[in-house]
Amino acid sequence: MEKEKRMGHVYARIGVAPEKETDFRYYTGLVDTGATLTVLPSRVAREAGIDKGKAERVMAANGMITLYAGRAELRIGDKSIPASVWISDEMEEVVIGVTTLELLGLGVAPKKERLIKKQLIFYSVLASAATR
Repeated sequence: MEKEKRMGHVYARIGVAPEKETDFRYYTGLVDTGATLTVLPSRVAREAGIDKGKAERVMAANGMITLYAGRAELRIGDKSIPASVWISDEMEEVVIGVTTLELLGLGVAPKKERLIKKQLIFYSVLASAATR
């Protein structure tokens, strides 16, 4: 039986600001392609001026947790986007989700353990049917 190969973690520098603002505070975040949205620890959200919204119970890898909805301007490299984020009282590090990566035109090169530029893709059943 082949021994399981474990890939390393990918980290990226991410700027966080209130939505539609450009005064970014920068943090190191863990890139997690299994996470949909980016998660900000409460401390990071406070420092960056991101307000906590409605509390939601969501399923995480270790069970149900409470997260708060938020909106932020996020920047990686030279691109920034307005984005929905989760805010967590329990997590201590920024987690960069796949939606953030895709909207910034980024992906993960796991063997090189870094982010790479990717073509933005739009796919919809309706758009697909319209091209036939």
